Amino acid sequence: MTIGNGNPPGAPTIATDVTVVCGDEKAALTASNCVGMITWSNGQTGSEIQVGAGTYTATCSNTCGASGNSNEIVINTGELEDAPVISANKFELCGNDVVTLTALNCDQTVQWSTGATGNTLTITMSGVYSAVCVNSCGESDRSNLVEIKSTGTPNTPLIATDRVSVCGDERATLLGIGCDFEYVWSNGATGEEIQVPAGNYTVKCVNSCGESASSNVMQIVANGVPSEPKLLVDKTSLCQPDSAMIIGQVCSGTITWNTGAIGDTIYVSQAGTYTATCTNDCGTSMVSDAVVITSGGKPSAPVVSTDLDEICENETTVIKATGCNGTITWSTGATGQTLSVSVPGTYTATCTNSCGVSNNSKSLEIKRKVNGCGNCDVVTPVITASETSVCEVKDITLSVNNCDGQVIWSSGQTADTITVRPFTTTKYTAICKEGDNCVSSVSAPVTISVGKSGKPVLACSADLVCPGEPVTLKAYGCNGIITWSNGETGEAIVVTLDENQKFTATCNNGSCVSEPADSLEIAVGLPSKPFISCKSTAICLGESATLTGSGCTGTLVWSTGAEGGVLTVTPTVIGTYKYTAICKSNVGDCESAVSNEVIISVGGGVNTPTVIAEYNNTCPFETVDLSGAVLSSPSQGGSFEFHVSNSINSSLVTNTGMAGAGTYYVFERSPLGCYSAPAAINVSITDCGETGVGPDSTDYVDIEIAKVGSAAVIEVGDTVQYTVTAKNLSSITATSVTVRDILPDGLTYVSSSDNTSFTDGIIRTVADTLETNESVTMTYEAIVNAAGLIINKAELESVDQIDTTMSNNVDEFMINDPVDGSLIGISKVAGDFVSLGDSIFEVPYTIYVSNMGGNDLDHVQVTDDLDRTFTNGAIVVSDTMEVTAEGTLTPNPNFTGKGNGQNLLVDSLSTLKVGERFAISFTVRVDISGASTDRYLNTATAFAGLGDDQVSDTSTDGTDADPDNDGDPRNNDVPTPVVFGIDSLESNPAIGVALSVVDTMKNDDVSYDITYRVIVGNLGNVDLTNVQLLDSLELTFSDTLSFEIVGTPVSNSDGGLKVNMNYDGITEIDLLMGDSTCVLPVGHSDTVFYTVRLYHEGNAGPYYNNVTATGIGNGVTVTDTSNDGAVIEVALSDPTVIELPISSGTTVIIPEGFSPNGDGVNDNWQIEIPAGATVEVLEVYNRWGHLVWRPESMAHDLMKWDGKSNQGIRFGSEEFVPDGTYFYNIKLKNDSKAKVGYITLQR
Repeated sequence: MTIGNGNPPGAPTIATDVTVVCGDEKAALTASNCVGMITWSNGQTGSEIQVGAGTYTATCSNTCGASGNSNEIVINTGELEDAPVISANKFELCGNDVVTLTALNCDQTVQWSTGATGNTLTITMSGVYSAVCVNSCGESDRSNLVEIKSTGTPNTPLIATDRVSVCGDERATLLGIGCDFEYVWSNGATGEEIQVPAGNYTVKCVNSCGESASSNVMQIVANGVPSEPKLLVDKTSLCQPDSAMIIGQVCSGTITWNTGAIGDTIYVSQAGTYTATCTNDCGTSMVSDAVVITSGGKPSAPVVSTDLDEICENETTVIKATGCNGTITWSTGATGQTLSVSVPGTYTATCTNSCGVSNNSKSLEIKRKVNGCGNCDVVTPVITASETSVCEVKDITLSVNNCDGQVIWSSGQTADTITVRPFTTTKYTAICKEGDNCVSSVSAPVTISVGKSGKPVLACSADLVCPGEPVTLKAYGCNGIITWSNGETGEAIVVTLDENQKFTATCNNGSCVSEPADSLEIAVGLPSKPFISCKSTAICLGESATLTGSGCTGTLVWSTGAEGGVLTVTPTVIGTYKYTAICKSNVGDCESAVSNEVIISVGGGVNTPTVIAEYNNTCPFETVDLSGAVLSSPSQGGSFEFHVSNSINSSLVTNTGMAGAGTYYVFERSPLGCYSAPAAINVSITDCGETGVGPDSTDYVDIEIAKVGSAAVIEVGDTVQYTVTAKNLSSITATSVTVRDILPDGLTYVSSSDNTSFTDGIIRTVADTLETNESVTMTYEAIVNAAGLIINKAELESVDQIDTTMSNNVDEFMINDPVDGSLIGISKVAGDFVSLGDSIFEVPYTIYVSNMGGNDLDHVQVTDDLDRTFTNGAIVVSDTMEVTAEGTLTPNPNFTGKGNGQNLLVDSLSTLKVGERFAISFTVRVDISGASTDRYLNTATAFAGLGDDQVSDTSTDGTDADPDNDGDPRNNDVPTPVVFGIDSLESNPAIGVALSVVDTMKNDDVSYDITYRVIVGNLGNVDLTNVQLLDSLELTFSDTLSFEIVGTPVSNSDGGLKVNMNYDGITEIDLLMGDSTCVLPVGHSDTVFYTVRLYHEGNAGPYYNNVTATGIGNGVTVTDTSNDGAVIEVALSDPTVIELPISSGTTVIIPEGFSPNGDGVNDNWQIEIPAGATVEVLEVYNRWGHLVWRPESMAHDLMKWDGKSNQGIRFGSEEFVPDGTYFYNIKLKNDSKAKVGYITLQR
């Protein structure tokens, strides 16, 4: 055996349990493959050691030596991960919708603030969310915060403006109110505030849940008088030598101050009142609201502001205070002009100087910003669109210009600019992504509307107009041009009608035409006759009766000559009085038929009975007969009544023959129900001892009276049935039981049961006997003839015995008691108006709203349509009016009195408890410079409750909603008048005229008959007399041509215009007589037709013609030269041109009518085209100018129309046009002008 020297051991193998350690954490290193001792590179020995971060090796040694180094292991120091960045696909939850949050920038475990883990989180509840990135070293810093709100489709916003008219290139600023999301305007703009030129504008509130309804329409008119400046002042109290800065805003012109200074800003050092006006090319505004500067008092509160009112965590904003000539002290205790804040909250400031300490400034709230904070703060993209509204499907270009990264669209496209082709109205959004981890918030949506404009809403200034009187129609809700069914355009038109007519209109926006508006029918005729009533149709001399008229929408005029809804009469002579009323229209000079007749009977005074004042018994009787104490006799038809007190409403003495000691009162009642004054009878009873005779037990009974009605609520004019029962509750038989029921005011007797009598307004029944528990019943019916509470009483009148229980001798039944239900009342007064000059007035109105029922009222609302009140040329120039309200009524800050702005209250915040009465006040500014009247009537309407439980009332003039005191305000509805006085109304006479050719007919080969139509209108505010139309045809046709008038001129006037029968266009050029009887009332238009036969001698023309109109209004002569067409346009005087269709030498025979009724006779409108002629144009239009038919091909020698439309919107294959007059337009090749005529379609 050979024993040699051993070799050194081989290098060991080392391993670790972790390669990264955090903080004081250790890694476990182990060594293997060593027969010997392990020595580590850090000096430790052993096969296993604990180490921190570093680089490690090991060797193995024994007696034979040491090995080389093992493999190397590196233990790294671990670090916390960076905070993740989270984004949301949207920030609003809609209904059962969900939001997905995504965490970026974390390769480890994402842990959400909810406790969930994972790179995404599905959110179903509102809240503020964050996340951390977790690794072996722990949690990272918190991510940015994301706030998710739970919401729904947003509420409808409102629009305010700094001005309602613009001059030239001036712009108005529109401000959206009431939207917490994104404002999207009708012109495609977005944002809370936009600048716009003249036009009509609406706005919607849009979020990811949808969009609200459109707001109120804000109309900005062009070239109107500028709005008055809005004055801002930095202080209203001066502490010398202080000065105040006043700035005039909202003026695109020159601001002139009442001090004489000119410019946007002035500095004042003196106490006083300061105003300003704005002047530009369109005129001078009204005077601004005044700013009052005082001196010597405590300083004005400073104005605090900031450029950043939402701050992220660890962010700071600066608040500054202005308007203080002293020391600023902040609510935090700090002083100085500025304050740096990093904590959300509410901050105020005061100003201290030698004059004292100011009040606190208005508070400024600094809010915590959540979304958009953190490391990933990418700007939200802003989308622009080449078009936002198209009628037909087409390509639209969408662009984002403010993204420095990648734009990702909701359509899935990725580019700064994309092209889309929506087939329906579609909403587009975008996000901006920078790098791998940063994503912006979702942009505001841009909506591309595909299809026609929304149909407008129509309104009329009156429910009923007199024949021949003008009425104003208005259209709302159109962002383009309104085209009316009568061919006129504009948001408001004035029409004069002689019969009922329906109107509709479309909204034309570029090439887009809306559906026609819901039709509005104007009723023409006399006002409905009013209904008058009076509760008291029988009164006594010296008493008053109140008559009430209702159902009149104009002025109620009584037969006495008095006006108003309530008439109180106090006759001074006995007799019968008859009353009626009529209703005079507010629009026109017509009146209703006479109302129903109310007859009031007046009775004379009744003398007080003569009695023995002190009346004693005669023994042995210990009772008295009260009749023996009466010395006088009743007047004819009268009767005596004995009562237990000096009131006629007290209980009757039911047995006057056995009266005991006490004081009794006797009255005389006349047949009309008039009562005398009472006469007292004081009865003394002497004790007659044992022989005395008094009532015994058989003389005492107890009769109970019970009364019920058929219903608690009976409408006026309906019938109520009463049932009265008398029952004997005693054990003694009652005899001669008489029950009476005096019919109260408000009821008219109809009939009663067979066991009754009815005389002098009293219903009676008599029961000869009533055994114990036996009863007698009487019934009767009456008609309710007046509104309000009616109390009806039945009572025991007499009985042979003594009734010991008087408390049940009477029973009442009430109908129409307002306490039984909900009832609201409203009245209105106009205060003293203030003249601002130039026929502009301010009118203060106060409205009183009362809860007159038995239940508390909620959802109280009052509406007032001022646009409907001030018509006939008057204009409401106020924009939003400040409304004040008392008590639990909440005013609407956006009341305009027009269109959708007629609500005076916020109904969800307005209530009325039982018996409460609160006032609402506002002031309207009205321009009547172009009006035809100075008298205007206004009515407001009150509502309360919702759905079937809603109650309402129409206002009546005055402070009392129930001036007739019948407990029911609903029968009082007199409009509230305001009369400015005729001297205040400037006379502005004006006349306009239009001329058109309505027919050109070939008479023979050498002549044509040309029919002209002249439309003349009174466009001023005073009636015109001496109206004349002048047409010298010698100036129209060449002096080498001959012409003559066919027949005489014809007028459709109702007698105001008288034609000149001798008109010939040469020596007699006056179409009218033109004298003082030739009149044209305000707002009226009349038409004159005349036909000229022209012997053309082959000269087709053209021929040019104008008509001159003249008239006299208030001594001023006005003139106008005609424009071409059927609509008067005063600014135009273009001639009416006619060119005869004689150039081709081809005659086309065109029928004037047909009857497509399927009877095989004249079912088609047929035009035979002569050989060699070519039709270039053949079209048929309805009277509104809408194309209804054209042939499919012109290559025919016979054109046929069967009365079906093949143009425009149709609703089926059998779209027959209605009967009526249609116009054709036909042009042959080589003809210089088309031929236009009319055809009549009559089935």
